Amino acid sequence: MLGATRPSGQIFDLTLVPPQVKPLVSLLKYALRRSVTTECLGHDPLSFRGPRERYYCSNAHYSLHRSLSMSQPQTRKQKILGDVKRKRRQRALTTFTIAIILIAIIVAAVIFLRPPPNTVPLPDYLSHCVVGQVYHSHPSVTVTVNGVGVPFPVTFDSGCNQPIHTHTVDGVLHVETDQNRDYTLGDWFLLWGHFENSATRAILNSSQIFGFKTDATHHLTMTVNGQNYTQTAPQDYVFLRNAVTGANQCSPTPPSCVPDSIVLTYGP
Repeated sequence: MLGATRPSGQIFDLTLVPPQVKPLVSLLKYALRRSVTTECLGHDPLSFRGPRERYYCSNAHYSLHRSLSMSQPQTRKQKILGDVKRKRRQRALTTFTIAIILIAIIVAAVIFLRPPPNTVPLPDYLSHCVVGQVYHSHPSVTVTVNGVGVPFPVTFDSGCNQPIHTHTVDGVLHVETDQNRDYTLGDWFLLWGHFENSATRAILNSSQIFGFKTDATHHLTMTVNGQNYTQTAPQDYVFLRNAVTGANQCSPTPPSCVPDSIVLTYGP
């Protein structure tokens, strides 16, 4: 006989069914199971649907369809967000790399393109640019080494007028200053060496001029206005504030402008 439907899905209880009826009941049971299974798969050849099984299978099919429908847009959204994040990381990495390269180029340019410091540093009173004028004097200096005259450089710079400078190569110096102080022959040699960036050119003392040193056969002599000068070491000689050389007068005009001609000679 037919039993009540159980929650576990068992439809018939055949315990009390007589043996001769069991084949027919088994066939009916198989047909019902087939009906429930084909409904879940969307096919119903027997057109027999139990309300409970139909609700269950339809609900499961709807849930599966809804899950698939929702997962596809979610997957596309995650993919788009992933692409955006990846592109942002790539842009940030590119920007960082470019910045590092530019910094490296700038540092290299500063290190390798910066000119080295001058080999002859100047004291403040010689390195500053002259503004105004306290006095203007024109001594002349002649240098002869082994019988050959040494030409002077033209050191005048209109952008920064130094206290001692030249306008010509003949050795006429322009002591033009805005300070009330004296200048020495050694100051001029410092400026000369600084101009040529040569420590050797800046050397002047009792036993050496430039790279030439005195010895048993070579001597260094100095005259001022034709007279031997031995009062001080050559580098300590003080230029006259009222010196005049040819047409180069002194100013402000004192009672008289006097010559101040220095000759340095090195040789046998």
